[in-house]
Amino acid sequence: MFDMKMIIFDIDGTLLLAGGVGVDAFNQAFNELFHVPEVWDHYDPHGKTDQEIIQDLSRRALGRQTTPEEMRRLSERYTELFASGIDRAERFRLMPGAFQLLQTLHGRQDLLGLATGNFELTAQQKLRRAGLSHFFRFGGFGSDAYERLALTRLALERGLACAPQGVRAGEVVLIGDARQDIECGKALGLRTAAVATGSLGVDELKVLNPDLVLETLEDLSTILEFIDNPSLKQPSNR
Repeated sequence: MFDMKMIIFDIDGTLLLAGGVGVDAFNQAFNELFHVPEVWDHYDPHGKTDQEIIQDLSRRALGRQTTPEEMRRLSERYTELFASGIDRAERFRLMPGAFQLLQTLHGRQDLLGLATGNFELTAQQKLRRAGLSHFFRFGGFGSDAYERLALTRLALERGLACAPQGVRAGEVVLIGDARQDIECGKALGLRTAAVATGSLGVDELKVLNPDLVLETLEDLSTILEFIDNPSLKQPSNR
């Protein structure tokens, strides 16, 4: 009987970096709708959902949260601007080892999904540009929920719904680069792997007590050993 594994990935800082196209799109959307230029200046979005980002930027720009109608308009305009800019982003890049890892897991017929703060449409644009779309079968997105935990729970539920009978949440692996990725994975009883290709280094990630800490996704043998052995906390060759 084939022993399928289920792995959930974050996108930004874990699989790829979009090269600033999101920053430009948020700046332009706020400028068009509220006449506030450069609203992103010195803002740290790490690990936040797109809905959280909009509310943070709104508080900075307007001194208040957006109304539901303003959220709708900002989300739609941001998504349009992102789609028009993603193919021109010169600094867009894949994280080291990301494509090979996904290709290997996909080739083994493992079940791959996403838990990302991106709106679903912008997530799809990033994956399309990176040539990664075909690897993923399910996901939870920033358009599904305001809070990261809620969208990660949705990703897990959607993954389990299309997984073979017998796959348990405690065997599912979540791979991410941010504090929120690890905290949400642990809160849901998932096995967590933290990769230091985002804004946090190895030592900072270790403080979060994930089951595995990696410098990059290039250490394929270590990652596969971890995925294939649910009882393993830190692989023997680390």
